[in-house]
Amino acid sequence: MKKILAVTAATLFCAGLSNAQIGRTFDWYTAAGDNQRTGWEKSDTKFTKEGVKDFSLITQMKLETKGKGSNELMPPLVFGTLIGYRGFKELGFVTSAAGEVWAIDVDLDTVYWERHLDLPKTKKTSANCPGDVTSQPTMEPGATFGGRRKKGAASSSREDFWKKIFAPRPLYLLASDGKLYRLDTSTGKDMAPPVAVMPAGADASNLLANDGVIYTTTSAGCAGAPNALWQVDLNGDTPKIASFPSPTPEGFAGRNGVLLGSDDEIYAQTTNTLQILSPTDLKPQATFSGALGKVSPVAFNYKDRDVLVTAGNNGSLFLLDTKALNLPMFQSAPLITSEDSSIIGLATWETAEGTRWVLAAVKGPSVEAPTAPHGAIVAYQLTEEDGKPTLKHMWTSEDVSMPETPVIANGVVFALSAGEAKKKGKLGGHATLYAFDGDTGKEIYSTRDQVTAPANLSGVTIANGRVFFTTTDSTLWGFGYHLEH
Repeated sequence: MKKILAVTAATLFCAGLSNAQIGRTFDWYTAAGDNQRTGWEKSDTKFTKEGVKDFSLITQMKLETKGKGSNELMPPLVFGTLIGYRGFKELGFVTSAAGEVWAIDVDLDTVYWERHLDLPKTKKTSANCPGDVTSQPTMEPGATFGGRRKKGAASSSREDFWKKIFAPRPLYLLASDGKLYRLDTSTGKDMAPPVAVMPAGADASNLLANDGVIYTTTSAGCAGAPNALWQVDLNGDTPKIASFPSPTPEGFAGRNGVLLGSDDEIYAQTTNTLQILSPTDLKPQATFSGALGKVSPVAFNYKDRDVLVTAGNNGSLFLLDTKALNLPMFQSAPLITSEDSSIIGLATWETAEGTRWVLAAVKGPSVEAPTAPHGAIVAYQLTEEDGKPTLKHMWTSEDVSMPETPVIANGVVFALSAGEAKKKGKLGGHATLYAFDGDTGKEIYSTRDQVTAPANLSGVTIANGRVFFTTTDSTLWGFGYHLEH
């Protein structure tokens, strides 16, 4: 009996470590991979720059859905090690605007479970108000032991660590009925009754979860929902809903909505303000004002400071210290050359030697990409000149038509061309996944003509040696390595 218990304990310990390295996890638990919206998978060591050329098609799964539209399927969230009733699984959770959820066993390339929410039909009122939900769901960050602590917080105890490993970990989903659902990641069943948060048909940004509190933002005034930042506290017997009204009529900007600082400060942006809000009462703590773009910022730590990078409407990049938000540490020259150009996404990563990179996905021509008329990934390095932080342009990729925000792992930048831009916002052609050397911008991999449809404009996922995205024909695509477990 003692031998059995020892083997069981060892097995569970290994499972815990596989999903919770010191300060790291193997999950892609929210949009852009983490609550700072960096797009960086920090723990992936399943491939090298030299090995990316050996990537192959590992998933091409058609998912039957009732919905329609270019944002129909979200890219998957990845739960690296689910300890479920059928053993250890790596699951990818794909959702549709019509309220369908699929749990995909990414090792076996099969559906583990699926759930179809019974939702009332909502009416499309404009191009900005599709009626269906277009936000990506979220999970809580995985368990970590060690790593950087919040200021003033005690070190994580082993008891807290193991509680988090074995505690139920819901998939949080905001559906078109305006309700927040908590689904069991093992079965897809409701873990608690759904919570009515906002009017049905509201246009909400991608969700974020932190210690039982869920965040999103709304814009465009869809379905009469106020344009606001929303906070749903699920701790306690009764959920508590709070909101902070947008300081501009258009609402909050950026598909990713909210991001968090190292002490859980809330960062959210409109087209003329970037604000820091208190997580306890949503009161503004600091504001940066300017002509900003419709893109979500990214956050990272630099010399023990929380730093934000965001974009102006002319393509300038602002480097902001959250302790002195109103005065930029650095502002780059404008990147945009025409009304047809825009920065559509930002990402950031750091080398093992501590070099910080910032990436901008640009749609259309730009100053730094004269030979890439349809779009490109533009890379900057955070350096110092005369003791002041500076973003220095280092490389620009080849032409990438309709680029999605890049994702990064192990020094490789993965960029998705969604397809060819057509009239009235339509996409033609087919999606192409590129891999660029993060230090030089040199192309080291491309899917070329393997993908047969344009991509949904909903993002890219990377986890455990695999890159996933979805296309407008309701297909989940995955490229990478077939891994042995």
